[in-house]
Amino acid sequence: MLGVPLDRLYDSSRPVLFESDGDEFPYWGAGTCFLFTYCDKLYAATAGHNFQTASAEAMRIAAYDGSGIFLPLVASWSSDRSTHDYGDLHVVRVTRSPRRTRREAFRFDRGTLETGRSALIDDGDLVISGYPNCRQHIDYDANSVHRQRAVLAARHLGFRDNQDEWVRTLQIVNRSEVREVGGFSGSPVFGRGPDQSWGLAGVAIQGGESFRVQFIDAMVLWTFMEKITGGKASRAAG
Repeated sequence: MLGVPLDRLYDSSRPVLFESDGDEFPYWGAGTCFLFTYCDKLYAATAGHNFQTASAEAMRIAAYDGSGIFLPLVASWSSDRSTHDYGDLHVVRVTRSPRRTRREAFRFDRGTLETGRSALIDDGDLVISGYPNCRQHIDYDANSVHRQRAVLAARHLGFRDNQDEWVRTLQIVNRSEVREVGGFSGSPVFGRGPDQSWGLAGVAIQGGESFRVQFIDAMVLWTFMEKITGGKASRAAG
């Protein structure tokens, strides 16, 4: 397997922001996204339901954590979530990114996919990196919203009860660091492989009781990316 060190992965997460029509607050937030490269091009992925009250055109992604510079988004694709929760994916294409942004995005290839998915066993080691609502602060004097990243250890619990096979559940271990799991939708879930390296295990879509989070298997994102790009990764591997 060809995974990567964990500290080269969790910096890929960003808060999902939307440009507001109001004058009081220019932006508001809903969930998390993460940056990755696929076939040498930069993308961001998040949960599709983060767009329930906003358009894809209003989405804004910071060039790096805490930055007021936004990345140019040139195209977007939504998976079909009308019949299955594993379709709750939204991907955007990013261009002209700063070097720091490229460094913080991880390479999504067969190595990081297989390494991350190898942790999808009973009590497999996982980490979720996102922006929970409890770490959001509204500065009314400055008319700004500040969101702080949380990187939390977790354990894989298995498939979600009575649901499709591509949606899984994790249990957050270090619960003292957050009061709730709202805001993690769209967060990357990383898994540790047998060689102690890490890769992408999935994409968070819903928080629940007892600090449990449901997430889509990373294989679904891989398949979706192949569909978007016309199977470029498969042809390159062949």
